[in-house]
Amino acid sequence: MEIRINTLTLRNFKGIRQATFIFNGSNARIEGENGTGKSTVFDAFTWLLFGKDHRGQDWTNFDLKPIDPETKEAIHGLEHSVEAELTIDGVKTTLLRMVTEDWVKPRGSAEKVLKGHKQSFFIDGIDTATKKAYDSAIAQWINEGVFKMLTNPLYFIDDQYTDWKARRKAILGLLDNTAEDKLKDSFADLLAEMRGEPLEQFRKRAVAEKKANKDRLAEATANIAAWNKALPEEIDTAEVNARIAEIEADRDKRVAVIKADIANIDAGLADINEANRERNNQVSALRRKLNEIRYQQDAYVSARLAEAAKAGMKTQEEYNKADIDARCLASELRQIDSQIKAAQGDVKTQKAFRDHDAEDLRELGTLYTKTRERMFTWQAMDVCPACGRPYPPERIEADKEEALRKFTESQKAELQSIVAKATDLKRAITEEDALIQGKEDLVRGLKIKRDETAARMDAAEAKMAQLSKSKEAGPSREAIEEEARREGGYLDLVREEAETNAEIARVSSEVVSVESLLLDRRELEPGVQAAFDEAADQTRALRDRLAEAAQRDRLLGMIEDEEVKEKAFADEVARLERLEFRAQEYVKAEIDAQEAAINALFKVCRWKMFAPTLDGGLTEMCEVTSPDGVPYRSMNDAQRILCGMDVIRVFSERSGVSAPIFVDNAESVTRKSFDTAAQVIRLVVREGAPLTTINE
Repeated sequence: MEIRINTLTLRNFKGIRQATFIFNGSNARIEGENGTGKSTVFDAFTWLLFGKDHRGQDWTNFDLKPIDPETKEAIHGLEHSVEAELTIDGVKTTLLRMVTEDWVKPRGSAEKVLKGHKQSFFIDGIDTATKKAYDSAIAQWINEGVFKMLTNPLYFIDDQYTDWKARRKAILGLLDNTAEDKLKDSFADLLAEMRGEPLEQFRKRAVAEKKANKDRLAEATANIAAWNKALPEEIDTAEVNARIAEIEADRDKRVAVIKADIANIDAGLADINEANRERNNQVSALRRKLNEIRYQQDAYVSARLAEAAKAGMKTQEEYNKADIDARCLASELRQIDSQIKAAQGDVKTQKAFRDHDAEDLRELGTLYTKTRERMFTWQAMDVCPACGRPYPPERIEADKEEALRKFTESQKAELQSIVAKATDLKRAITEEDALIQGKEDLVRGLKIKRDETAARMDAAEAKMAQLSKSKEAGPSREAIEEEARREGGYLDLVREEAETNAEIARVSSEVVSVESLLLDRRELEPGVQAAFDEAADQTRALRDRLAEAAQRDRLLGMIEDEEVKEKAFADEVARLERLEFRAQEYVKAEIDAQEAAINALFKVCRWKMFAPTLDGGLTEMCEVTSPDGVPYRSMNDAQRILCGMDVIRVFSERSGVSAPIFVDNAESVTRKSFDTAAQVIRLVVREGAPLTTINE
C-alpha cells in the first residue's frame, strides 16, 4: 500500500485562513518563519484522516478555529475544512472533512446561540453521511497506529508518543526464531530443565524454589544444633531397671503382710455380723408388731369419731350443697355482669361508627351539590405557542366543544362516584342501627337475668347460716377422742404396747459391737497406699533417668533424619544456583543475539533492549541510540530525525505500506535523501520567509 499527497487545501484551519499546497505526489519542502503554519500542514493531514492532530489530540481539544488577533477569541461563523487529493496505489482519491457551527435561536430570545458543531465527510465528492462510514473507508487503506509510525519520524522513538513497552514489543516482532535456535545446543541442559516454560517464569520459579530450600536447609541446620544441645548424657538403663525391680519387690512384700492382717479382721467381722443379723431380724419383727398395735389404737379412736360424725353427716351434706349452690350462683352473677359490660361497650363503639358514617354522608351531600353546580369555563388560545401563528376560528370552536365534552364527562363521572359512595354509606348506617338495637335488647335481658340470679344466691347464703348454727350445737372432736381413750378396749392396747417396747429393748441389748475391729481395719488400710507411695518416691528419679534415655534415643533418630534432609536441601540449593547462573548466561547470550539481530535490520540507529540493575541482573528496556551509543535523550535534532527515518524505512518495508512522511525541524538535517521510497515533506524554518512550498 502506497499513499502520496497530490494537493492539500486548508480552509479556516487553525492559523491558516485559505491555502493550497501542491505536491504532485513528489517530495517537497515547506519553508517559513516560525509560527507561519508549517506544523499546521501536518496537523491538517492527520486531522483529515483521523480527526486528530499529529500529537494524537482530538480536534475538540486543540484550537481548530482561527483566532481573532484583536479579541484573542476563536472566529465564529466559518466553515473549517481540509481537502486532499491522494494517490493510493496509483488510484487518485479525494477526501474532505468539514466542521460547521450549528447556531439556533432559543424560544423567547432575539439572538442565536451556538448549539454545537456539525461534521461532514466526503470521499470522491460523495457524502458518507456518517463518521463511522468515513472511518471504515480510511481503515481499509491504513491503520491509525501504523500511519502515525510511518508519517512522523519521532513518533516511534519518542516516549511522549510511544510507551517503551509497546516499542519493545514492536521491535521484537521484527525478529524470527533464528537467534533462539542457535542457543538451543549451547543451553540444552537449561532448556531440558525448563520443559517449555518461559525463561522469566522459570527464573522466578527457580528463585522461589531456591529460597524455599534455603529456608528448609537453615531450619534443618538449626534443628540439628538445637537437638544436639538438648541431647541428654548416656545412661546405663540395665542398672537403673535392676534397682527399680529391687524397690518394687520390697514394696510387694510389705503390702502382702498388711493385706493378710486385713483378711483376718474381715473374717472376724463376718462371724459377728451373722449373729447380729439374727438379733436385728427379731427387733424388726417386734417393731412391726408395735406399729400394728399403734394402728389399732388409732382405729379405735377413729371408730368413735365416725359414729359421732355419722349423726352430723346429713347436716353437713345439706350445708355443703347450699355452699356449692351459692358459689355457682356467684360465678354466674360475675359472668352476667361481664356480658352486660361487653354489650354496653359494643353499643358505644357501634354508635361511634354510625356517627362517623353519618358525618361522611353529610359531607358527600355537600360535595354533590358543589360538583353539580360547577360551571364550565373556557380560555381560548389565539396564537400557536410553537410557531407563533394565529389559530383559525373553526379550530378555536372545535377546541372549545372538545373541552366542554371533557368537562361534562368528568362532572358526570364525579357525580356518579359520589352517589355510589353515598349509597354504600346509607346501607352501612342501616346495618349499624340494627346492630345497636340488638345489643341494647341483649343488655335489658341480661339485667333481668342478673336480678333473678342475685335473689337465688341470697337464699342459698341464708340457708348456709342456719345449718352452721346447727353444727355448732354438737360435741367437739377433742371431747369425743378423750372419751374413747378412757374405754377398756383402748386401755388393753396401751398395756400391750408397753410390753412390746420392753422386749425390743432386751433383744437390742444383746447386739455385739464391731467398732473396734473396724477401727483396726481402717488403721491398716493406709499402709498399702503408703507402701506404694514410698516405692514411687524411691523410683521416681530412676524412672526420670529412663525417660531421659528414651528422649536421647528419640533425639538421635531425629538428628539422623534431619541430617539426611539437610544434605538433600543443600544439594538442591546448589543445583538451583547452577541453573540460575545458566539462566543468566542464557539471558546474556539471548540479549546479545537479539540486539545483534535487531541492529542488523537498521542502518542508522541502534537499539538498547536491556539495562543492568544494581544487584547484577538485567531489566528490560527499549531505547534507540546512535551507532556510537548516544541515547535518544542526548541526541541532537538531526540525529533523532535520521534515526526516526531509519525506523520508518524498516517498518515500511516489513509492512509493505508507505505514507507521506512529515519531517519537522528539517533544517537541522543537511541530508535531502533518506533512503526511503515514501513521499517526504520537510518542514523547514526559514527566518523572515513566508509559508512557501518547494517541490524537490
